[in-house]
Amino acid sequence: MDILLVEPPQGCLKGFPADRGYHVGLTSLAAYLNKHGIETAVITGDLLIDDQSSNNLITAFIPIWFRYDVKEVAARQSRYAASLDDDSLFVWKKFKEIVRETKPLMIGISYLTPMKYSVEKIASLAKEVNKDIKVVVGAYHP
Repeated sequence: MDILLVEPPQGCLKGFPADRGYHVGLTSLAAYLNKHGIETAVITGDLLIDDQSSNNLITAFIPIWFRYDVKEVAARQSRYAASLDDDSLFVWKKFKEIVRETKPLMIGISYLTPMKYSVEKIASLAKEVNKDIKVVVGAYHP
């Protein structure tokens, strides 16, 4: 594979439901690149969960959005911070497995400001698998 485009996990690490589809910008870019002979795939990090991790990370959708609880928000941020240091989480293991299997020459990471630490984690995991892999970030933050 030439390029692996990644939307880093964030919501699932905070316990929000993974109820959305793929990143339109990344999938559009992948379609364009594939059309022009560059083998490209997209990973949506929030969808890289399994049943075991989802039991720990996913909570009911409605209470999150209709009941704002400052303590709940703080707990979610703490969970997110802890997950960045926990290499045993399925999402990190699965990402490394995908990089090992697909052997991309380059990884492009969508970088929105709230995803800063998740972006750094994805980049470091990619380099763990292959120190020579090119890592490029894009979107609004850079």
